[in-house]
Amino acid sequence: KKSTARSIVVIDGRRCVLLGDKVGEVWCYDVSNPSTITPAAPPQSSLLLGHTASIITSMVIAGNVIYTSDRDECIRRSEFPETHIVEGYLLGHTGAVTSFAAPRGDGRFVASAGADMTVRVWTKDGQEVGNHAVTGNDKNPASNLAISPDSSTIVFTRDDESSISILAINEAGVTSLTSSVSTSGQPVSVSFLPGSTHRFAVLVGGGSFVDVFELV
Repeated sequence: KKSTARSIVVIDGRRCVLLGDKVGEVWCYDVSNPSTITPAAPPQSSLLLGHTASIITSMVIAGNVIYTSDRDECIRRSEFPETHIVEGYLLGHTGAVTSFAAPRGDGRFVASAGADMTVRVWTKDGQEVGNHAVTGNDKNPASNLAISPDSSTIVFTRDDESSISILAINEAGVTSLTSSVSTSGQPVSVSFLPGSTHRFAVLVGGGSFVDVFELV
């Protein structure tokens, strides 16, 4: 299949790569034998799911669930790999969903950011429990975010800002802005380090490539 990829997920323990495209479809590519893959012989692919006529903005796999978000304010929760089984939707954003994150651990919450200038906290089954308003330039929403393995902290970036904002999450899912840290360049992506609830890495452009921070 030829299309423009908008997001990618490499699945631990499975020899496949997921690509979300601009027509709202998620495809699984078999990379079990990478030495045979060439431009003339691309990997076999299969369609996993589709969002109706909307661009996929992010994909996250958490256990046996895959979350997919789109530009039409929707976050879909499906079983994985039986993606034809839709478990529900996380609805509340009033603009395109710009980023979605789930914890690499036993944390109770997941998080999303949107063009409606909010960062939202949800239970894993889709109940919204927290909503943080991103202030300032209303043309510059949160563009990338990550949530710690214990779901106690969200870090997020904004386009055209060389900094990371840090939100604390209490046991009820309510957020509060605690601080921000400066980065060496424009943040491109942010992620908590595997197994760590206090350290996160930021991929930056025009700077030192990767910045690593520790929460105090």
